[in-house]
Amino acid sequence: MKKMKLTIEQKQSLEKRIALLEKNTSGELVVYIAKNSDDYRMSSWKAAMIVSFLVVVTLFIPDMIWSSYSIPGIIKLPIIFSTSLAAFGLAYFFDFIRLYLTPKDIIEERLFTKAHDVFLQQEVFATKHRIGILFYISHLEKQVTVLSDSGIYSRVEPESWDEIISTIIGGIKNNTSYEGIYEAINTCEYLLKENHFYPEKGQENELKDTVIME
Repeated sequence: MKKMKLTIEQKQSLEKRIALLEKNTSGELVVYIAKNSDDYRMSSWKAAMIVSFLVVVTLFIPDMIWSSYSIPGIIKLPIIFSTSLAAFGLAYFFDFIRLYLTPKDIIEERLFTKAHDVFLQQEVFATKHRIGILFYISHLEKQVTVLSDSGIYSRVEPESWDEIISTIIGGIKNNTSYEGIYEAINTCEYLLKENHFYPEKGQENELKDTVIME
């Protein structure tokens, strides 16, 4: 699976932009770019079962319609096994196949779960006034989750982050990830100022400004 590509200069530019946001507001932003939210390996078995079913239908239906047409069972079984194994192997090694075969609700659940795990692992909650924000970007799924701590959440409606999410996703899909994330940080700063999260005198930088990439 390909990782999201950011040059050293782009990564440093984003980190400087995060630092500027935290200078101009009281918010603390963490940007986390994950390769994926799950490997979805169970979908490899799903691929094998689907292909196995299709092969069985293809081999046995003609026997039921045309009695003169029959493939010996000793040949059918190896065909079913080999094609199922091939389907399993393709799905196992190609993540886009596994993702395609995974139900949308499961993908959303895995995205939500890992975003919350990252929120805790990166200690986004560890700010004096609970004003941490997480941009969780999952590259394989091309999905984004924004999580905010209680100090932000109590004053900013969850729907307010939709524009930020759409901007980052649009950047990923258009191979302009850097521009999408940069613009999302701009929008985040505007949103914080709009909701009166102004910088406080003598405020400290409580969370690292590093863009974290798996």
